[in-house]
Amino acid sequence: MLFLAAAVLLCAVVTAAGKPLVAIVLTLAGCRFALTGVVEYRQLPIARLCDGWLGLAVCVVALYAAAAFALQDVHQRTIPPTLSRAGRS
Repeated sequence: MLFLAAAVLLCAVVTAAGKPLVAIVLTLAGCRFALTGVVEYRQLPIARLCDGWLGLAVCVVALYAAAAFALQDVHQRTIPPTLSRAGRS
């Protein structure tokens, strides 16, 4: 899990310049993978609780990003904020 977290966080760094909202989703997901690795290694109750709440946050932000990018694609303009840089796709 920790190696996967590192890979996802690396993707977030690469994506941050063009699509910050995608980078936020990837950063949250990478942190969740890292926290899941800690839960598997140490079995700490507080880490398990934080892992669950972080998973919920990833779900909410990812659903918002998916809806925002889908609306942007359909209407050919940004309706909800996607934090994308102007002039880039």
